[in-house]
Amino acid sequence: MIMRSALSFGAEEPKIEPGGEFELDSNLVDTLYNESIGTLPGLSRASSSNLQLNTQFSMMSPSVLNLSNKYFDVAYTDQVRSFPFLNLALTKSLLRLGRLALLVQGKLGYTYKEGIYEVRSNTSNLRTDLLKLHWLPISASLKFEYGFSGVTFIKPHFTVGSGAQWLYQTGRLDGIEQGFWIPFYAFSPGITLFEQEGISDWFGGVTFSGTYQSSFSSPQLIRGWSVDVGLNVLL
Repeated sequence: MIMRSALSFGAEEPKIEPGGEFELDSNLVDTLYNESIGTLPGLSRASSSNLQLNTQFSMMSPSVLNLSNKYFDVAYTDQVRSFPFLNLALTKSLLRLGRLALLVQGKLGYTYKEGIYEVRSNTSNLRTDLLKLHWLPISASLKFEYGFSGVTFIKPHFTVGSGAQWLYQTGRLDGIEQGFWIPFYAFSPGITLFEQEGISDWFGGVTFSGTYQSSFSSPQLIRGWSVDVGLNVLL
């Protein structure tokens, strides 16, 4: 009889007093959620550093740079070898599938040139003028990144996009001053170094790339390559 009572007492379920409250551990919920996400094949959560600001310095060497209006034509390519650009790019992570990541990028650049250039008029007369050129490219791109297994200090990437370039030309000759909107496309292979080295909370790596761009429109022609060096800042 005593043994039956002991067995009956051990089999009873704990009773919850009326009006009692059940407290849920939030840390336990987060842990279980993270573990469940990590078990899904080929899928990962967006990290807290999925937004990056890239400050980039570029040196562009145009193979073709020609601006013309109804009065004058300026072939900058024959007189300027390179244009230094300062670029700012904002990049956001969209999707990550295994080691491949897809990001979207918006980019804004600026350069300025001033000098004495040869100008050809619509009557084919060759003249010289002190010209000032402001160059402002704006673009939107898709960026693909790939991470090698077991290698954290280097990550190749490829960017493809398009946009518009605003060039504003001024000079002393009547009719030389004009602004130009020129649509273009561009693609850029490159690498990111030391992205996951943990140097600091803001450091997102150093990027090295080469960019090819070409304009869509005519007679305004822009085409050429640039060498780019940038610093990623995690936001």
